[in-house]
Amino acid sequence: MDSSAKDALRKMGIELSLLYEVLHTKFPVVISKIGYICRGLNFGCILGAMLSFSLVKKHYELEAFDACLTYRLLIGALALDFISIILLVSSD
Repeated sequence: MDSSAKDALRKMGIELSLLYEVLHTKFPVVISKIGYICRGLNFGCILGAMLSFSLVKKHYELEAFDACLTYRLLIGALALDFISIILLVSSD
């Protein structure tokens, strides 16, 4: 197979991948106004859960391991949500 045929197949694969992403995923919803609102609400809910947990933790005696694990999971959720927002903003 010559290089022009390989390039044509590679380009066709890229175009089909993009077409699949647009037609068969939530891509149109994600880039709409509702998608941005949902992302903001999601981020706010995670922050609210972290704040609520920190207030509740003061009133109830929790084991250090449980509190540490909960904080790590909430921080991980914040990090993943923040990364997805950055990827959404920086994508074409």
